[in-house]
Amino acid sequence: MASKMKARALKCKSGKKEQSDEEEEGEERLTVFDVVHGKFREAVVLQRLIVVARLRGDPSDREKVGVHHEKLMARLRKVHVQYLTTGLLLLYPSSLLHVIETSRDVLVPVVQDLVALQQRPDSFLSEDPRMVLLPQAYESRMFKQWSYKVLDPPQGGVGLDDDEVSTVHLFLSVLKSLENLGQLQDQTTAPLGAVLDANPKLLVNQALLNKMATRDELLTPRQYLDTYSSELSINMNFGQQTLGRRPPTTI
Repeated sequence: MASKMKARALKCKSGKKEQSDEEEEGEERLTVFDVVHGKFREAVVLQRLIVVARLRGDPSDREKVGVHHEKLMARLRKVHVQYLTTGLLLLYPSSLLHVIETSRDVLVPVVQDLVALQQRPDSFLSEDPRMVLLPQAYESRMFKQWSYKVLDPPQGGVGLDDDEVSTVHLFLSVLKSLENLGQLQDQTTAPLGAVLDANPKLLVNQALLNKMATRDELLTPRQYLDTYSSELSINMNFGQQTLGRRPPTTI
């Protein structure tokens, strides 16, 4: 009798151990879905970079600009498979607006690409791009994936007529339009391009972007890289501020 009870106890312990091993294995298992959506056990701070630049050349060449960035994003996805990169590249007749939402490890090569483009004689950039870094992005992503769209004139959208408007006001106008676009996209399953076609008033006016591209308060790509490379950054320029105290967002 005692031997039977002992056997049952051993079997019970063995069953619990197998169940515990299965639970532990389930906790450690990482699916392709997790990889694609960046849901790793180690939290990553989500950063948002907003880039404004003037374009040179014929407006018909803007498709090449979009393809260039599409290939860049594809390469970065292969190298940094653990990070989800979302955003939007809008190509106006003479300027671009690029929003990238990802980790800092992905943002750095994006900015390095801008620096390299500036050094090429056939660059599609007419001058240094200007950018705003939100080191700790707001509560959630604006966009579901990364995409680009070539815009044909005329554009509607938000514009500011006062040439003396502050840089902060310019940026907040752009950010508000992007947030409205992102919220509208969340309410539909239509592609982002179709959402823009149906709601042209959500677009930022090109004249506003051209004003932002001339503001020295905003970071240039080289300034971004110099700041990133420094061991301790105490630079409080506008382009590095979060424009409000909000908790960091993790992927």
